[in-house]
Amino acid sequence: MKSIVNLRNAFYALILTCLVTVNAQAQQMDSSRMVVEMTLRNSKNSVVSKSSKLSSFSVSYTRPTKTEGKKEVKEADENGCYVVLTFLVMDIPILKTFTETTEKLDAEITITDRYGKFPNRKIILKDVVMDGMNDQISGDYFNSYMNLSCKELTVDGVKLKD
Repeated sequence: MKSIVNLRNAFYALILTCLVTVNAQAQQMDSSRMVVEMTLRNSKNSVVSKSSKLSSFSVSYTRPTKTEGKKEVKEADENGCYVVLTFLVMDIPILKTFTETTEKLDAEITITDRYGKFPNRKIILKDVVMDGMNDQISGDYFNSYMNLSCKELTVDGVKLKD
């Protein structure tokens, strides 16, 4: 009788362990769900980022305020459109295009949900300039950032700046 009770308790412990494991797996974020890809264009050619390298991006828009009585703000200081790209590993062709091209660059960022639950997103940048970059390596951890600014930003068909 004791062995049946012990066997039943072992069976319940096994079931409980399996349920906890399955629940923990369900709570993990699927990092490959959202695909972020950037295409950088000039008048001659285009460069497409490797989607395995570009992990995320952040877009920011600030409307320049007009102040009376002060000197006119230079056009370069009026950029209110900023994008920060996060790479798992720096995309060298993209970096090379920014550093070696003297022409105006345009970019298009597309975001696709592999599961199809969220709508596709499209961000268009005109006259893009790389303001800075950061490449971080620490032991087994790699991360890179690229800061961009642009003259015009369009998010899903909504133009934010002319």
